[in-house]
Amino acid sequence: MTNAVYSTLSNLIRTATALPHHLDEAALSFSRAIELSIQNCNVTGEANALLHIGDLFMRRDRLGDAGVALDRAQTLYKQTQNIVGETNVLNCLGWLSIRQDCLIDAERILRTAGANTSNALAQGSSLWYLGCAYTRMNQLEDAELALSKAQKKYEDAQNASGKASVLGHLGVVYFRQKRFHTATSVLKAAEKLSKKVNNSCAEAIALHHLGNIYTERGQWEIAKSSLLRALQRYKEAHSSPGQGDVHRSMGDLLLYQSQFDDALRAYEDAQSFHHKAQWISEEKEDIKKIGELHRRNGAFEAAENAFESARILERIRTVV
Repeated sequence: MTNAVYSTLSNLIRTATALPHHLDEAALSFSRAIELSIQNCNVTGEANALLHIGDLFMRRDRLGDAGVALDRAQTLYKQTQNIVGETNVLNCLGWLSIRQDCLIDAERILRTAGANTSNALAQGSSLWYLGCAYTRMNQLEDAELALSKAQKKYEDAQNASGKASVLGHLGVVYFRQKRFHTATSVLKAAEKLSKKVNNSCAEAIALHHLGNIYTERGQWEIAKSSLLRALQRYKEAHSSPGQGDVHRSMGDLLLYQSQFDDALRAYEDAQSFHHKAQWISEEKEDIKKIGELHRRNGAFEAAENAFESARILERIRTVV
């Protein structure tokens, strides 16, 4: 491969990774990088582009396409014995398994990824996603341990963006443990660091769960402000799951304030975003909240229809 071709390939991938919130432009650059790599028999370049485009497909809620791209990238990294590349693919596959509610698979993949390399940045990502999996499994002590280790790895790698993401998820764990004072302190630190490094998703996570804490405390105006800011950050990051999560929290806030019609609309918005994200367990929870609200309002037929839809989704999730 000539220096000119190598330079063009590097520029395409560099340009695409610099466009995290411009998904169409990033996808086009990655596609061109793949074509150029194939034309010039550059296996590593093709694998790198496939890794990034797999991650991009996940952010566009195209989970099936993401899996195909990542599996291909993993095969190519194995051919070139690129351990760091293969670890990065495993991390993405682990996150994909979390998105698909396959948490046992996610744990296995992420443990393999973390043991696969001594690269601090790759290990940090493995531990971060592992912490997220444990949080969803309600293994909060394991989640806290994994996330604390991830924070140390990101510090070793001098990666402030990763550290901001991990801080946000640690705040979520503390919130789930009802350690509200600690959670507030950690989430505010995550928000501050996220702004500094321009990490929209990490900032959204921090703002979202600060909003949940303020809701728990009855500080409803502050809670609403925090949730609306979180929603804006998730919109900027094109995160359907994140927007769904915030709409559900907004529904909870409105329910506390006895604004039942607005709460119902918020839960329906949450369901719409989680459906778009193909996140079955989250959509099921939205539908259950819709059913509970219908039952509270005396709309028993609508409530039973919602609960039946939730049961169907649970059967689908179990089969998957």
